[in-house]
Amino acid sequence: MMGNLIKAELWRVCGSLTIRIVALLGLVVGCWLGLIGAATARPHSAEELEIARAEYVQAKQSFEQEYALICGSGGTNPRSEMCTNPERWQPEVASFVRTVYSFSEAVDASAVSIGSMTMLVVAIVVGVLIGAEFSNGTLGTQLTFTPRRQPLLWAKTLVAGLTGLAITTWWMGVGFVMNIIGFVQVREVGELTSEAYLVPMFGRYLLVGLLAGVLTALLTITLGSTIRVAVVLAVTYTVSGIIESTIVIGAPESSGSVLLFFLPSAHLRALLTGQWQQTTFDLDGAPQEVLRIGYEHALIYVACWLVLLAGLAVVTFTRRDVLR
Repeated sequence: MMGNLIKAELWRVCGSLTIRIVALLGLVVGCWLGLIGAATARPHSAEELEIARAEYVQAKQSFEQEYALICGSGGTNPRSEMCTNPERWQPEVASFVRTVYSFSEAVDASAVSIGSMTMLVVAIVVGVLIGAEFSNGTLGTQLTFTPRRQPLLWAKTLVAGLTGLAITTWWMGVGFVMNIIGFVQVREVGELTSEAYLVPMFGRYLLVGLLAGVLTALLTITLGSTIRVAVVLAVTYTVSGIIESTIVIGAPESSGSVLLFFLPSAHLRALLTGQWQQTTFDLDGAPQEVLRIGYEHALIYVACWLVLLAGLAVVTFTRRDVLR
């Protein structure tokens, strides 16, 4: 029976207009961001180098004038750091020239944008698809032919995870293909080499897409409404971001370290990038400590939420009256 439920859910999702719109949107966004990422690999033009040299000369002249005013004979503050360590303050040519990315760096730059967007898209799509079944009575019809509720719950959750994985794969895949197409337009084909870190990077984004689908499905089934899910997610992430910024700019070290391990925003970035790291500062701006969340810890954090939401979904779904 479970296999038939999964097939029915897959057909329902694949035939949804929402999925078709998301697929088309992924094609557009993937092409756009992929080409933008590839554009960062474009070599410097003669005009760019000329402008950079002019800006460097102007900045160097300004520095020399300021240095003479402050550190020269009869200067206003000869003991300042500019006078004792002038090398640190002198302008450098490299700061006026655009950074030219390698292929791997260009892929990484576009993947960050696409991966972050797909996570949000997956949450919206899954929340809308499952929430609509509560509001339009589709779920009641399904339960008429499937009296046992738990198999239906797990089928929906599994398909939601596969939906998140498919959306992420499509969006990231389109972006990667456009990275290749755009890169060979501005650089030699022989420079089209990738670093080993791209493989785990794409793996992290695909896993986040799958987890976003599963977590959103369980939350939607628990709350029984797309609007409620949207409110809960928005409030949770906003409050988490506010608390996180408070920790960074002035909370005591011990409380900051403890609070950090309950914040979804920090753990989400650890899942996406492999590690979250932030230096905290006291109210005077002096650094206090470096807070870190490793990838393994972020996975454990998500696993705890999966267990909690799965338990809540089972309890609420088996007791909720959805046949009205």
